[in-house]
Amino acid sequence: MPGEGRPARSPALATFFSFLWPGLGQLYVGARRSALIFGLPLLVILVVVALQAIASPEGMLIGLFTPSTALTVLILVVLLGVWRLVSMGDALTGTGRRGSWRRPIPIATFVVLALFVISTHAAAASLALSFYDAGKGIFVGVQDPDVAPLPSLVAPSGGASTVDPGATPSSEPVTPARINILLTGIDSDQGRAHALNDTILVVSLDPTNGNLAMVSFPRDLSRLPTPNGKTYSGKINSLMSYA
Repeated sequence: MPGEGRPARSPALATFFSFLWPGLGQLYVGARRSALIFGLPLLVILVVVALQAIASPEGMLIGLFTPSTALTVLILVVLLGVWRLVSMGDALTGTGRRGSWRRPIPIATFVVLALFVISTHAAAASLALSFYDAGKGIFVGVQDPDVAPLPSLVAPSGGASTVDPGATPSSEPVTPARINILLTGIDSDQGRAHALNDTILVVSLDPTNGNLAMVSFPRDLSRLPTPNGKTYSGKINSLMSYA
């Protein structure tokens, strides 16, 4: 039977020790194998985080804005909260005193500490979720599901061309116009299915006098009108991939 052969221990203290660190309550009641099972995963996570923080604390903080990293942190926070609750419950019922954990003090201790674990991990999960939302806004942008894809300027394979074959060129003399060139710096990654135009420059050349002008557009511009009369609510740096 569980707890047989072990010295009787306080269920409330066992719960409190596992609240401080998963596995301490099991170590307190003499269940060393369970203590190792509950305590080792958290130790590994903390060591990995500490090594990353020592190597590059700025990089670790900036990495939280990457949606995949923020989502990983969110999942770990939730799983760790559940792991702590399971460890506390196991320590509460494994003290070697039959039915002693059903007394008011052990039960009250578990409920109070469980509420604290749930509230703190919910707050941490909410913070990770805010990083995730911010990262999606920075790297992808919010897209309006009501906006239809932009019309293609290239005729589909086997389809009719959008150029009127009966159109005749104008016989009026053509005045040299400005030559406008769009320069973009595309940010892409093997782990992402989209590419972002984080650098957007329009270069305009006047061929008559050689004057050159350049305009840079911030990548965070949004609320862009589309040819179909609707508005693209995402950022301009994601418009090309969306189109």
